[in-house]
Amino acid sequence: MHRWLLTGIFLLLVGGWIFFHQPASPASAQTTVSVTPGPALPSPTRSLLADPHFTASAGQSVTSTNIQSKKVTAEELTHLSTPALAARSISLEEAGQLKHSEISKRLLAMNYFSANRPYTAGLVLVGFRSADETRALFVEEGTEQAAIDSLLKRLDINFAELDTIVTRQFYANDPGYNQQWHHEKIGSRRAWDYSRGNHTVQIAILDAPFQMNHPDLVANTAAGFDTTRNQPVTSSPGITHSTVGAGMAAAVLHNIQGVAGAGNSVILPVDIENDTTLSVGIVDLANGIRWAANNGVRVVNVSWDGAYSSTLNQEGANLKQKNSGLLFMAGVNGNSRLNYPAHSNIIAVAMTDTNDLRRSSWGLHLDFIAPGWEIFSTDVGSSYASDSGTSYATPLLTGIAALLMSINPELTGDQIYQILVETALDLGTTGWDQFYGWGRIDFARAARKTFGTLPHAKVQNLAQALNGIQTGYLPGVSYSLYAAESLMGPWELINEPQFITNENVLTILEPIVSPHPIRFYKTELVLP
Repeated sequence: MHRWLLTGIFLLLVGGWIFFHQPASPASAQTTVSVTPGPALPSPTRSLLADPHFTASAGQSVTSTNIQSKKVTAEELTHLSTPALAARSISLEEAGQLKHSEISKRLLAMNYFSANRPYTAGLVLVGFRSADETRALFVEEGTEQAAIDSLLKRLDINFAELDTIVTRQFYANDPGYNQQWHHEKIGSRRAWDYSRGNHTVQIAILDAPFQMNHPDLVANTAAGFDTTRNQPVTSSPGITHSTVGAGMAAAVLHNIQGVAGAGNSVILPVDIENDTTLSVGIVDLANGIRWAANNGVRVVNVSWDGAYSSTLNQEGANLKQKNSGLLFMAGVNGNSRLNYPAHSNIIAVAMTDTNDLRRSSWGLHLDFIAPGWEIFSTDVGSSYASDSGTSYATPLLTGIAALLMSINPELTGDQIYQILVETALDLGTTGWDQFYGWGRIDFARAARKTFGTLPHAKVQNLAQALNGIQTGYLPGVSYSLYAAESLMGPWELINEPQFITNENVLTILEPIVSPHPIRFYKTELVLP
């Protein structure tokens, strides 16, 4: 069973606390719970400062006299004197703790954008005329631009700006990238700023196997299965149909050779074609989808006809229920309306060309449209070739879906689908239509929106200080409490902490025998 280790680091404040927000389940009011602490983990070398309330340098003890609330209100931005405002600021080194934490992506949930660029919620960078170094101020989330406007009206402020998130100027070094027109069309390079995919997500390619040792596929290829012979597939010279499709989904990205797939997810062949009969029926496709579902695959690509089948729709529902997965199928080549039903568990993909014109059949079954006309991808014989078909538009979208899952693995298949819906470029009538579905896939927008679903830290105030932290209560979760006298550590595992639940809030306290300096606390939790 997959276990996700989530780390939240919490800062004890005078009158305040910080918690890493988790979905919570109700618990009985004011009852002490017995929660087995998780195993002692190595002391973290990186920590989180979500709302700094200290002025101590690394290595100094933190005492109650230098822990004060630093967040500046809108009124204070206007009326505080220069020394008072400067005293509420923190150094960039302290603010940097925010960025280099174990959960920095979670903290930096991108629900805030400036000129289409994400920025850190609640953080403003300030240059005081009386100081040579830039300082940081913390303001209420959602008021960052208003805070900057107020600061710039002050005579003691030289400049104020957002902590915008910069990106590495990534260009795929695959020499065939420039022949893959679809990447620029759907914004692949901008999507890769958020993730290039990883091997935590598997894509099953249902077909005769692709060339598994292709130099541009092998690093992302895992052993598959032959459902017609009930045996593993560990090698294959491949056929063009599946090899081109495999490259669209997951040709190794940025490996100084060949082409680039949608991302570096794992692809594995599921052979559903019997070499003797050379016929494939609904039962063969269903068995292939079921094998994938039973073996932890989250994304299934079927570049075959059959999106009309209720049996396959049921297998798609099974995949969704077992692995929170998604089933993608070809919308079918041609130029006619297909009388297929709109199945809720089959995502049917049509094909566009370089001008976003539809180049395939249409009907009620369509969900999306994606590039597939004269695309350039991997081919058998360790070569590369151009080809056209919904058989290639479909694996492009499966590769995109897999990469979105790698950005936020906690999203369900339905949530990934909704993100694709909300970010697609609407090419037809407003909303869904039978010619373009929800629209042409927009990889860049989908990746950015997925990144924005990552949860982030919240700040709340308490009536009194605590010798511990509070967080959302999750039944069955293993919690550990750590303490340190400096945010930089070392962190000490607290033995036998006290656990108290109040509805959906869990309080974890350190037993205090004798007075000691104000401490920082963090919790580590392991989901079952």
